[in-house]
Amino acid sequence: MQHLLLYAGLDFILDEDGHWHFIEINDHPVALNRADHLANQCRYPLFPGQGLSILAQELIRLAAGKPIALLLPDCFRITAQAELFDFVDPLQNEGPAKLTVAEFHEIAEQIRDAGHPCAIIDTTQISHQDGRYFLLNGKELGLLYRRSYSFPKTQPLIPSVNDLRLRAVCTDKRLIASLLQEKAPDIGCIPTYSHRDENALHCFLEEMAVTNSYVIRKPRDGAGSRGVERFLARDLLRDVSTETDNQAIYQPWIPPCTHRKGRYEYHVDFRLYMVAGEAVGGFARQAAAPNSHLTAESPLCWMTTNGPALPLSQKELADKEEGSFSLSAVQLETLSKRAATIVEIIEGYAAKLDYRRTCQKIPGFESQVAIEGQMKPINLRPVAQA
Repeated sequence: MQHLLLYAGLDFILDEDGHWHFIEINDHPVALNRADHLANQCRYPLFPGQGLSILAQELIRLAAGKPIALLLPDCFRITAQAELFDFVDPLQNEGPAKLTVAEFHEIAEQIRDAGHPCAIIDTTQISHQDGRYFLLNGKELGLLYRRSYSFPKTQPLIPSVNDLRLRAVCTDKRLIASLLQEKAPDIGCIPTYSHRDENALHCFLEEMAVTNSYVIRKPRDGAGSRGVERFLARDLLRDVSTETDNQAIYQPWIPPCTHRKGRYEYHVDFRLYMVAGEAVGGFARQAAAPNSHLTAESPLCWMTTNGPALPLSQKELADKEEGSFSLSAVQLETLSKRAATIVEIIEGYAAKLDYRRTCQKIPGFESQVAIEGQMKPINLRPVAQA
């Protein structure tokens, strides 16, 4: 079976009552290598630490004996000097860039160790003709592992991990919530509201205001926690009628479970990695600040993407293993089944969409992002070409 969404990262909350809630899905995740490394450091890991190896084996299988190309994001260019990449990051943050390329190197190493040709490339080092794709040395590709936002522009005749249509679908949080509510209302997707239905939004905020609850407001197509804000519902209720950002979505803030470290407790949520519809790795994401005292109202407390990652351990064996977060076999089974269902629903929806018309909705699809002249170099391992 060929998956349109072969490799995905899904984020979940486990609430204080032990219920799972789906937050969002990422069709171009990074840090599976981090999940593997954390698992390998854990005495009783929940996952065996072989996620990248499983991903590499799937890529090799799909390539059918032909070379594999790992296509860097649009913001990268490989320079003439083998030890340099140029990149531009709108946040001027090298962290995501280094995570991306480190994972590319590890995937390439796994593929090459299996005796299969693999090249790390940017968008200038690939050509295409009638749906077939070639390296500049003329070798035809068997698979494209794609992290470009806007390439390829025509539907390839080879497997493309992931299909570009998923970029348009997965980044639309309102669409995903609507789709899951229709297809799997019991999956635990966090209720999502927008200005598309003002009455439903007002009713939601009024209900949350009665209990003096918090509401999350974030961009419909945001990523990396950019633009995520938390408000008391009563404060939003006063302003929402004059809100001009029609691309904002609103969700209840669900208090996550906590991880105790020393004298303090920290909120955590969970990243789960899926390859070919199966859970292969994951970790807990801890907030940077404790959930009490002076930091209780700070984003460093309630936003769990800004702190350290914790390995996941087996609750039956390592309930008290220091530095890890334990889940039971039943909790993992429930989480994995929900994630597989979500991936299946999203794949089925994307498969029915017209490729070009759907991809045109992705910002920068018709022309590459204007990044020439704005690049800056970072030192990384040399890139070996196939």
